[in-house]
Amino acid sequence: MDLVYRKFKRRRRGPCNVCGVVGPLSWDHVPPKGGIELQAVEIDRVASAFTEGLAAPKPEISHDGLRFRTFCSKHNSLLGSEYDPALNDFAISAGRFLRSELDLPPVVHINARPTAIARAVLGHLLAARLSSVDGFFDQVFVL
Repeated sequence: MDLVYRKFKRRRRGPCNVCGVVGPLSWDHVPPKGGIELQAVEIDRVASAFTEGLAAPKPEISHDGLRFRTFCSKHNSLLGSEYDPALNDFAISAGRFLRSELDLPPVVHINARPTAIARAVLGHLLAARLSSVDGFFDQVFVL
């Protein structure tokens, strides 16, 4: 697999994962800020699971969730201003019901914007794309 990342993050300039234009790249949180409380996460490479007996690099710590430098500022701004609020509102609303200690009815209605939520989820999957080689998902789904 042809990886274009170093330590899970691209250089400051490179091709945008949406439009492919080479230029300055901006950071994107995956999942987005606002819907959940981002916490420190341990980042380990998949390859380390297959290197038993060999000295594998230590996992890295990211203090505010995963961030990828993969979108130009135009597309990161579009994702953050148009679609992330819908996903965050849905996550917060659903979380309130899931954490509630009340006896809930069998059906709970939550106001949502399903198309915007789907675009936010797909956008963040695209932001987390680590390879410059098209995979199965890329061939089946075209934005």
